[in-house]
Amino acid sequence: MLFFWLIVIVFALLAYVILDGFDLGVGVLTLFQRDAARRRRMIEVVGNVWDGNESWLILLAMGLWGGLPGAYATALPGLYLPLLVMIFALIFRGFAVEMTLQRGVSDRTWARLFGIGSVVAAFAQGVLFGGLLCGVTVRHGVFAGAAWDFFGHGYAVLTGMLTVTLFSLAGAARLQAKTDGALRDQMGAIVRPLTLATVGGVAVSAGLLPVATSAHLRLGGVDRWLPFGYAVLVAAAGFWTAYRRAGRRGCSSLWRCYQLARP
Repeated sequence: MLFFWLIVIVFALLAYVILDGFDLGVGVLTLFQRDAARRRRMIEVVGNVWDGNESWLILLAMGLWGGLPGAYATALPGLYLPLLVMIFALIFRGFAVEMTLQRGVSDRTWARLFGIGSVVAAFAQGVLFGGLLCGVTVRHGVFAGAAWDFFGHGYAVLTGMLTVTLFSLAGAARLQAKTDGALRDQMGAIVRPLTLATVGGVAVSAGLLPVATSAHLRLGGVDRWLPFGYAVLVAAAGFWTAYRRAGRRGCSSLWRCYQLARP
């Protein structure tokens, strides 16, 4: 039964990061878009999918609660602050995106609020992840730390900024695939810098993790280093693909992708 819940947790986490990741990333990128028409087009790309993408977060929470109730109840008190900030930011940006779509192209107030909510939500999710990596203080099976322990001497701030960068990369790639004209060219031009920034951030955070966490990280057994190696290969392939495909036209089928990829 535990294996089943682990599958649910991993699947929900991947689905949320992939789907709502580009959603939040588009919101972040709207803050740097000066052209009102392009900004409107960016918001329209996520206007009819943002609520469905966020539903994976509910499945993730239910999977943690149903599959790992002890760990869920122990770790949650140490992550209340970033969790509440994330929830309220997601609610706020959902309201802001609907208000933006109801207003005219020239109305920038709600578009800015949508972008701010996206930044706060993405940063809070990164802080949550960094806090989990750093660990929580537990005594006799209950949380015994302080309210701000999740910062982990600043490591959670690093993972928060890295999450914003990663989601911005996903948003730029999505916009490159779903738009055309000047907006597509603009997004294609920033995919490679964002890819390099994300890879650099991942390398720095991985190097600092042994210092930030209280856990003993060992990859001695094959059951540890093999999944880790697969994860590194998949991530490297994804970043390399994003870097190579930057600025190129999208493809609607596998055969079309093959034709575009040929020299």
